[in-house]
Amino acid sequence: CFHFENKKIAILLDNLPAHKTDQVKKIVAETKMKLIFNLTHGSRLNPIEYFFGYLKDKLKHKTYRNFKQLHKLLRSEERRVGKGVDLG
Repeated sequence: CFHFENKKIAILLDNLPAHKTDQVKKIVAETKMKLIFNLTHGSRLNPIEYFFGYLKDKLKHKTYRNFKQLHKLLRSEERRVGKGVDLG
């Protein structure tokens, strides 16, 4: 099992084909990792999808003149969620 700083790491992935390439398989074998794949069409079971949905709602009606403005909003929302903002 893969460890980081003496802690076991669990990696949950969706079924995107890019997550199953030969390069990924090689890295997994070299590091002795075990990947956990979510159920097909099971995005509602993946907590990060709630954050992505929340961000999409925040971004869809706004225009950003440059990357710096977008980055500032993303960091702001990241901090809000870290403080316990309800995503659902």
